[in-house]
Amino acid sequence: MRMSKVHIVGVMLALAVAALTGCVSRSSDAGGADEGLAAATARPALAMSMSRAGTDGATSSAVAPVIPPRPSAPTSAPAPAPVLPVIEPVSQPLASMETGVTFYRFKSGDPVVIHLRGIYPKDEAVEDIIDEDGNVTIPLIGDIPAAGKSTSQLEADITRMYIEGGYYRSITVNVVMPSPFYFIRGEIRSPGRFPVVSGVTILQAIAAAGGYTEFANQRNVQLIRGKTTTTINMRDIERNPERDIRLESGDVIVVNRSIL
Repeated sequence: MRMSKVHIVGVMLALAVAALTGCVSRSSDAGGADEGLAAATARPALAMSMSRAGTDGATSSAVAPVIPPRPSAPTSAPAPAPVLPVIEPVSQPLASMETGVTFYRFKSGDPVVIHLRGIYPKDEAVEDIIDEDGNVTIPLIGDIPAAGKSTSQLEADITRMYIEGGYYRSITVNVVMPSPFYFIRGEIRSPGRFPVVSGVTILQAIAAAGGYTEFANQRNVQLIRGKTTTTINMRDIERNPERDIRLESGDVIVVNRSIL
């Protein structure tokens, strides 16, 4: 059967349209592949650009991740020093004057009683006052240093001197410091030795001794303290009691005689 011209023309047009459609499709596929390739090749370039920008330091904060600093380990505070208990010094009460004061150091003017026991022909007691040179006088030996020593030290020294000197083979020495006292003599009604009461003054001492005799020179009363002698006008002190003088252990008051 013979095809008509119309049919032939239609078939040719259909083939032409099909060919054109296939080209367009391949062109689109190629274009997509090219775009995909371009995108694939563009990403590394962008990544490299960002990496280089990060090394410049200007844009690194936008690209590089911010790593927070690691928290430092807490430093332990130094342990507080241990608080030691405060130990208050124990005040040692004064021993009785009758038994001696072992921690007291003798000084000039102090009275002292030295008991010598176990000696021939009989025991002996020596009463003396430590002089201004710091010495005390004992039998057979004479003056020995006493100032600055305690009763026990003075006992040991006296014992050693008696034994090493060949005076006694054995001896017991006891040193006692009696109550401190002062002396008053001269033109006074009751001269003698009186205990040093706390705060006693020279005016009170004269009154305790019975007052002046009719021959006393009240303007010439001497106070002997160690190596120092002071002349006192008692009339002036009576008019000005604030000038009165407190007495110390070993003080000697001498009320001189008037020349008239």
